[in-house]
Amino acid sequence: MKKNLFLFLLYLVSLPAFCQTFYQSVKDKGYKNLMKNGLTYVLTGDEKIDGIMEEALKDEWKVCPYRIANQGETLKEDDVQIKFLTDGYSSKTNQLTIVSEKELRGSRVNLYHTIATADIEWFGQAKTDIGPKYFIPYLISAYNDMATKMNDNQIDKTWTSYFNKMHELYLPSAKVLKGKTLLITCHPNYINEAELKKAGIQYEFVSFDRFLELESKEPANYCLLYFRPEMRASDVTIYNLQDKSIVYARHSVKYIAKLDKEDINYITSSWK
Repeated sequence: MKKNLFLFLLYLVSLPAFCQTFYQSVKDKGYKNLMKNGLTYVLTGDEKIDGIMEEALKDEWKVCPYRIANQGETLKEDDVQIKFLTDGYSSKTNQLTIVSEKELRGSRVNLYHTIATADIEWFGQAKTDIGPKYFIPYLISAYNDMATKMNDNQIDKTWTSYFNKMHELYLPSAKVLKGKTLLITCHPNYINEAELKKAGIQYEFVSFDRFLELESKEPANYCLLYFRPEMRASDVTIYNLQDKSIVYARHSVKYIAKLDKEDINYITSSWK
């Protein structure tokens, strides 16, 4: 019995927990190289993905310089790339990472050793030939926003201390959600609808086609939920559809099964 419990706990510890966050602080070498040398995107040869990445970097990345490199171009060890990697548990390249060239030269990239990473699939399954990678601009905007706050506040902590500080910094922005409708692309099982209604938060479960319609015609009226439940690190992030800015963010080392009373109370507390 004790052996089985130990094996189960070991299994939980080994589960991936890569929420939408930075794993390095302003004092870490990789992050310092990012600010010093800028961000590099190496073209992949996939014209659609490359096009989205280039446009998103041009529109959303302001915190430091960026450049586009050709395939085969030799990078320096202290260069920093933005690129998709696997989570190490599947063949899907679903992790949009900011990662040092030095780390990429190793035999296997450990996502905990990246500068930042996020699982793009939790935006929902976009019905396009590029799938959830449609949401690349939102993640690049998020990284830019988080890095700006890290620089402005000289956040030199990681993990729980970082999560708590970023939650504190973003909480006042949650007032933006008041009067807007929260678009939800995930399964209803991840949402406590009764608590949303009780709090007076307007929401709508949307298909990808419906999301595209609202994003293109009425972005000023909506926000978008990114929700990632995880045994070791859950992520609740809400974006303002109008400019892709973050209006609420909470990363937690505990398991958050759904958007529930705790986060909803945090959000509405900013409305007072």
